[in-house]
Amino acid sequence: MSQNHLETPEDLLRFKLRVAMTMEEDSLAALGELAEAAQTADIKKLFRHHADETREQIENLKKVFTLLEVPESSAPSPATKGISKHAESLIQRSAPELRDQITLSAALGTSTTRWPRTRASSCR
Repeated sequence: MSQNHLETPEDLLRFKLRVAMTMEEDSLAALGELAEAAQTADIKKLFRHHADETREQIENLKKVFTLLEVPESSAPSPATKGISKHAESLIQRSAPELRDQITLSAALGTSTTRWPRTRASSCR
């Protein structure tokens, strides 16, 4: 189902549902990769739990498609693809001792991290 031109509120709703499905599917794939890259069991567990919640969201979206009698499909989501590629790049370049921080910041969709205060930074 291609929808290049949105003409009605229904068109917009169908398109947004399709994008939401893509975003959830992309997120699920990324969560598996982040869990694999994480170093500690606690962080891996957090990613697995989030993946379970994401699977539930996908099931909820499928129900919405059914209730609205809209064919289940997806639409491109450049944002989630970009976040995943950025996360992959950071993980590949990071030292193992930074992997948990990198994976957590990637899960937030940002490359910025609140670093823990060190003695040197608290002396300024």
